[in-house]
Amino acid sequence: MLLPVTNKAAIAVDPLLTNYSRAFSQDVRKVMVADYIAPVVPTGRQTGTYQIWGAGSFFTSGTVVPPGGHLSRAIGGQFTRGTPLSLSTGTYKCAEYGFEMPLDRTLARRADSVLDLQRNFSRISLDHVLQAWESRVTTTAFDTATVTQNTTLAGTQQWSDYTNSDPITDIETAIQTIFAATGLVAGEAAGYDLCCVIGEQVWRKLKWHPMLQSAMAYTRDRFLTEEDMMRFFGFTQVRVAHSLKNSAKD
Repeated sequence: MLLPVTNKAAIAVDPLLTNYSRAFSQDVRKVMVADYIAPVVPTGRQTGTYQIWGAGSFFTSGTVVPPGGHLSRAIGGQFTRGTPLSLSTGTYKCAEYGFEMPLDRTLARRADSVLDLQRNFSRISLDHVLQAWESRVTTTAFDTATVTQNTTLAGTQQWSDYTNSDPITDIETAIQTIFAATGLVAGEAAGYDLCCVIGEQVWRKLKWHPMLQSAMAYTRDRFLTEEDMMRFFGFTQVRVAHSLKNSAKD
């Protein structure tokens, strides 16, 4: 016997998809630069000291050495003596950071499997910790009061001005400034890292800059990439900081 259905909505079935859900998320590790700018140094203590070697101890004595010769001495005399090694100490303090998202066990058991609340709550909490770390490190690294050896481009010098700016000279000047201050030849062959960290908005302008496009026209067959920048300037690594910070309160 067939009965008429007067309220189809009352008996409609609306199951939850078990192979799809939508969220606002990304792999935080792939866009971070914090662990690159400030690598983690394992320590078994929360506070302590560390040694600082004075750079002057590694520079030459200033004595003129004949071509092909060595620092020599007269018979019975002394060899040229360098200044005593300069050693000092700095202090460190490890602060504990964290983020919690309480999850009721009953709710976790009742939730559909596609939600996987335990896994996703853990991932969201970890993402919050990593994003806060990224913010602290990049804020410090790009603070001109902290990193005092810096140049702020203004007006037509900014790389968004494709007609007047000169990013090649600007970058080469920065590289030579590092060399003049340290005396170290940076690069993969020399064993010292020469790293470049660029903000997302700056990178969007820089990779289309006509001067770089022209300079690399015959060494690439696609749009400008981080790898192109590495080969052209001799960087051992180029990292783009893709994270975006919303300073507005929720």
